[in-house]
Amino acid sequence: MKRLITLVLTAVALTACSQIKKNVHQIIHNEEQIEHLQHPVRSTLSFHETYNAGEYLEAIYKNAPEGTFLMGFNDTPMAGFVAAADTAKFMEAMHKEAVRKALPNDCRLMLARFKSDVPDDERDLHSVYLVKTSKNLSMWNVTLQDIYVSDEIYAGHPIIAFQLSGKEVEQWATMTRMNIGKFITIVFEDRVLCAPRVNSEITGGAASISSEFTKEQACALVEEIVSKSSAE
Repeated sequence: MKRLITLVLTAVALTACSQIKKNVHQIIHNEEQIEHLQHPVRSTLSFHETYNAGEYLEAIYKNAPEGTFLMGFNDTPMAGFVAAADTAKFMEAMHKEAVRKALPNDCRLMLARFKSDVPDDERDLHSVYLVKTSKNLSMWNVTLQDIYVSDEIYAGHPIIAFQLSGKEVEQWATMTRMNIGKFITIVFEDRVLCAPRVNSEITGGAASISSEFTKEQACALVEEIVSKSSAE
């Protein structure tokens, strides 16, 4: 099975960071117009540590409505897949006492926002993630200095780049440093946008994400994030 969600999480050059801080509204790059934020915004994006799914798969599978849950992988936070048509009844079942007792107190099951590319399955399948929600392990409502859709692509998918602001630059560095080799989920409106594995500490507050969305979906997502953010 090919990798189900492709993503990249990398620090960008300091020169790029300084360019972002100029609050340029638009730039032309490779003949494509890119929209930038004019001012920092307080967003509803959040970053979370994760649990590996392995020891919790049995409880999830046992309590899921029959035929709704496809198991995923033991060594990742992605527990499995649920068809879009089954998400409501699946999530309702996950509130059973038996499931809650099996999961850590700060663990929430969250669905991916975008469908996963699962070979030989024509349904719209969404990944299910195990997300840590403890306040001391999460970055809630992060402030964005900038967010935009890059003109670059990764593994055939567009890239959304963002730049954090203020004290969250150091918080992001700490979170990535403490989770090297592990996964972090990036969440918007209680849906997981991606769950990258951290390869190294990310300083400077800048990163980029890519998932199984189209260019149009990426642009719409950025617009939605900005529209639901408040000016700093």
